Amino acid sequence: MNRQALGCLAVGMLLAGAMVRAEDWPQWGGVHRDNKSAETGLLKSWPTDGPALLWSGTNIGKGYSGVAVAKGVTYVVGENTMTAFDPAGKIKWQQHGKAFGRDSTPTVDGDLIFVRTPTEAASLDAETGSIKWECNTIAKFQVDPKKGNRNAESLLVDGNNLILTVGGTAGLVAVNKLTGETVWQSTVNDYPAWCSPALISCGKRKIVVTMMFTQMVGVDAGTGALLWSYPVIHSNPVYCNTPVLADGVVFSCVSQGWGDVGLQLADDGASVKEAYHKKDFAISCGGFVELNGYAYAATDSGGMCLKIKTGEKAWGPDKGGIFYSVKLLKLCRAG
Repeated sequence: MNRQALGCLAVGMLLAGAMVRAEDWPQWGGVHRDNKSAETGLLKSWPTDGPALLWSGTNIGKGYSGVAVAKGVTYVVGENTMTAFDPAGKIKWQQHGKAFGRDSTPTVDGDLIFVRTPTEAASLDAETGSIKWECNTIAKFQVDPKKGNRNAESLLVDGNNLILTVGGTAGLVAVNKLTGETVWQSTVNDYPAWCSPALISCGKRKIVVTMMFTQMVGVDAGTGALLWSYPVIHSNPVYCNTPVLADGVVFSCVSQGWGDVGLQLADDGASVKEAYHKKDFAISCGGFVELNGYAYAATDSGGMCLKIKTGEKAWGPDKGGIFYSVKLLKLCRAG
């Protein structure tokens, strides 16, 4: 998203017919962090002048953050600013401070909001915007600030734990979401690379999966134990795409020069082995959508579809973007 564009926010009417309460989109990637929406009744075509503008807001700070929506309230962060808009587009509250950055989408969990900058993490009251706790993660976890600031993650909640990518000898940590106190520290010993982590399940085990500066890692969500890692070496280690699990394969991709990888996950989740590593499905940023075992994306080469289990290309590249809902998978081709 254009950095200048986030100095303002516009909300348009995309649902056909009367205005209804849309589903929540409480964090990066939506309810399940998978870029999927269960909305129905979307307009099949737009009016000539575009969807009707419902409301707009200004003076929210510059940045790249997406919005989070919960209980009809829209939350957005910009540089040193966080703003909550009520359903009518009026400012419900606004906060200023070093806990609010340019890059990370807020995470809403019940009555709490969690925000992240390269150096700070904080929890806020969703109703009032008051700060519950705040932590300088560089200082607390003794991270080299020159390496630990490559961070644009949107925070992941797992039960009572909040997962943070901090870098240094810990790499990943979990803190109590109510207090900010440390629950566990991993031994990943690597640095952030802009990725927002995923939480996957393998039997009774839950695994935090993310891209670090030199590797993709899987960490036990309950203990922080490093289960497995896979080397990822790139001249420009900006790994913005959140990994997914489909058909027993952990899949992710980075920009041109490295491409995509599928890792076969062991039945107990404690190890992986390379299923494939190819260079077709390269994405600098923007992510992809997994649907029925296939990954769809506007890659660096154009629109493409890939079978995650095998890495085989189903079609593409072709120019275009992508959106998924329960009854709609539409490839919007340019030109």
